[in-house]
Amino acid sequence: MLVSLLTLVVAAPAQWPAHLPLRATPPRVAVSTRRIGDAEILGTIGTFDANGAEAAKLASTKAQSQEVRDYAKSILTDHQHSQQSGLRLAKQLRIAPVLPSDSSITRDHKTEMDQLNLISAAEFDKAFVQYMVADHKMMVNRIDTSLLPATSNAQLKTFMRNLRPSFMMHETQGQAWLDKQAKK
Repeated sequence: MLVSLLTLVVAAPAQWPAHLPLRATPPRVAVSTRRIGDAEILGTIGTFDANGAEAAKLASTKAQSQEVRDYAKSILTDHQHSQQSGLRLAKQLRIAPVLPSDSSITRDHKTEMDQLNLISAAEFDKAFVQYMVADHKMMVNRIDTSLLPATSNAQLKTFMRNLRPSFMMHETQGQAWLDKQAKK
């Protein structure tokens, strides 16, 4: 029975009904008692940056409104810069970034990208912005609650503290766009 339930849960994203709304709330961040290391912190941030850049590239071609294309361009630029900075820091610290084994970032991103690729152009802008707001909210929360407290490395703490305002800005800009659309 447990196997059947797990099969249903794992298969559900691929069978997402088109008439149901896309996820507009941040993915749940699993609370873990396992302490993550600096390599996993850099891997988590690097993966988030790569995912954000990939979604922004899709939006630059699929978004209908110029405002959403501009938002995507800002996200792409900022995440590419963050990714490059993280790689420089990793090299400086002689750390090979790795994604924690219990991370759902890649799986959640694949589901989001699959859904964004399947929805109509008319629905794309709202769905993309909803994802970006939720993902950035999740990442700011993760920085505050697990990544910053997990390291004692001053350079890595500074790196995360410098990223946080950019991630919050993406969340705020996206939410402002969503709020404006709701008033129309």
